[in-house]
Amino acid sequence: MKDTMIGVDLAKNVFQLHGTSMTGVVKYRKKLSRGQFSRFTSEQRPALVVMEACGSAHYWARELVKLGHAVKLIPPAYVPQCIIGTQIYGRHVGAIMSRQS
Repeated sequence: MKDTMIGVDLAKNVFQLHGTSMTGVVKYRKKLSRGQFSRFTSEQRPALVVMEACGSAHYWARELVKLGHAVKLIPPAYVPQCIIGTQIYGRHVGAIMSRQS
């Protein structure tokens, strides 16, 4: 059973990660490059990974499934409803995580 949920905000060069337990307790917040993201996810136990659906999200979803993770893509229309003010990446990841249910 997966006991960790990882929210990912995909960007061109840097990915923001927000790891929580399934009960919502924050485990970590990380800012990783593409290479670091690949390495980090391959070292993690299988988890539920939540991402905003976009072109690169489908690629990363396939890669994460190969590593044993479960992936949930959130439609972009649902994510901005949670963001107040300008987009701040840490807040954006939180919005993605809040929409996973």
